[in-house]
Amino acid sequence: MSTPIRSLLAVSLLTLVFVPTGSLAQVATPPAAAPQLTPQQLEIQRLSTEDRQRTLDLLHITTLRMGPTSRDEVQPGRFGLVNYDESKANPYPNLPDPLVLKNGKKITSAKMWWDRRRPEIVEDFDREIYGRMPKVTPMRA
Repeated sequence: MSTPIRSLLAVSLLTLVFVPTGSLAQVATPPAAAPQLTPQQLEIQRLSTEDRQRTLDLLHITTLRMGPTSRDEVQPGRFGLVNYDESKANPYPNLPDPLVLKNGKKITSAKMWWDRRRPEIVEDFDREIYGRMPKVTPMRA
């Protein structure tokens, strides 16, 4: 299969997987104005649909959740899914004070911060954000 067709299939698959069905209906042109697809385009669509289904089957995905919308389409009139309340959006409201050491002692100078507090912050970031590197890591050949 040539590279342009493979790229088109990849883009089609990503579109089918990540674009919510409702949003496709909103941006599509009316059926009367839709252009006729060529046999090659129909074949690409068919292959894309088959590939998407094969991928879903391999991953044991039976249903997909709705994409982000401003209203819950299952129960019209009820707001859902999209969160506009900033008080609910912050999962970490109580971050540690960057000018207090873990033992509770206050930072009194830039040198103290650089030598003592910064390494504590870097350690927390490595542990909580990046994660630890396994002691035995396989090397790529």
